[in-house]
Amino acid sequence: MSKTKANLPPSPPLAATSAAASANLGALRNAISVTKQQALVRTRIMGYAYEFDNGFVWQPDDGVAQAYRWDEVSTVNWFASQHYANGVYTGTQYWLTLASTDGRSLKFSGSCKDPAAKGGRNADPLARGYLLYQFLIRVREAASAAQLPGAMATLNRGEQLVFGDLRISATGIQAPKGFVPWSSIKAVNIYQGRVSVRQEGKFFSLSSQAAEKIPNCPLFLTLAQMLTRQAASANPASD
Repeated sequence: MSKTKANLPPSPPLAATSAAASANLGALRNAISVTKQQALVRTRIMGYAYEFDNGFVWQPDDGVAQAYRWDEVSTVNWFASQHYANGVYTGTQYWLTLASTDGRSLKFSGSCKDPAAKGGRNADPLARGYLLYQFLIRVREAASAAQLPGAMATLNRGEQLVFGDLRISATGIQAPKGFVPWSSIKAVNIYQGRVSVRQEGKFFSLSSQAAEKIPNCPLFLTLAQMLTRQAASANPASD
């Protein structure tokens, strides 16, 4: 029991709750410790991320509390890679960077054993590194969901959206290798770390940039997959 209590994160300090109230973040949902490895077996808590309904507060142990609303995140970059040695799962490395509309930026990184990974069945789902990993996935998804209505409105006005070296419109994707209409696309995914498209039974890279270097790549994938499905529904004979 004492060990469990010792692992529980502390309640938000007054500075964090005040920052959350000022940004109208809503109710507290979770608290996640952010650690840094200082030696082979030692880690130090660098601060806490307090997750609320409408965003989160980052409270570093030696700095000022910072509130980030989901609908005020302008850019998200995400990276996660599973590592194996001789076929044995050794862990997942990850990082996330975000920039807010007021010019602030933040980066979290870490590693964990993912219970959902092949070979990770015995991983601890309450390990700090894994809890941070899950939190960053929620950050990625919540920020992308908040960006989606504005992105769809832009496309509906006939304008383009830029994602690194890719541009998308209501009609298709403009990539370095040329234009690909939604009507000819079967699927858009991440393959070997790059954005790829399946077209007429072929799978080829669309972008010359690694997926983690493409700003708002999660939003790009959501839009591309949505527009691909819409095009397929409008042209059922092409399936």
